Amino acid sequence: MYKLIISTFLMFFFSTVWVQANNKSYSFAGIDTGISHYDGTSAPSFGIKYGKQAEMLRTTIEFSYAQMDSNKLQMLLMEVDRGILSSFFKDSKFKPYVGLNYGFMQHNSNDKGYAYGFTGGVTYILDHSIDINLATRILKTSKIKNIKDINTINLSLHYFY
Repeated sequence: MYKLIISTFLMFFFSTVWVQANNKSYSFAGIDTGISHYDGTSAPSFGIKYGKQAEMLRTTIEFSYAQMDSNKLQMLLMEVDRGILSSFFKDSKFKPYVGLNYGFMQHNSNDKGYAYGFTGGVTYILDHSIDINLATRILKTSKIKNIKDINTINLSLHYFY
């Protein structure tokens, strides 16, 4: 478990350093809410984020929590995503992207494992310091007894500083 947490933070650190070295980058903090589908249930989810964004590449570390009755899910995920169709959306406030996720998860109080998968979505830029993000995430799990995959739809608000 500790190896996963350390490797997640190291991947985040090195991808952030690469973003800063190759492009002008901006830090951001964010919150999100959504619906997570797992273990035969749909549960509201809430999360907090921190990340770095360059022109086309964004790295994020996120903690999210979902619960329906006694069925709880906690995740610590690292995400790296990249803008797509940039020439088509060059003058638009909408910016589509795709990305990869990797991290640690805990289901209820004793079932721990890994999660990995893909994300895709669109960002709407409100101004130079705030954007709104609508995304879907498809994760597979490892070492979790009752959950094979997790599907999430998130709405996020990011503040750049």
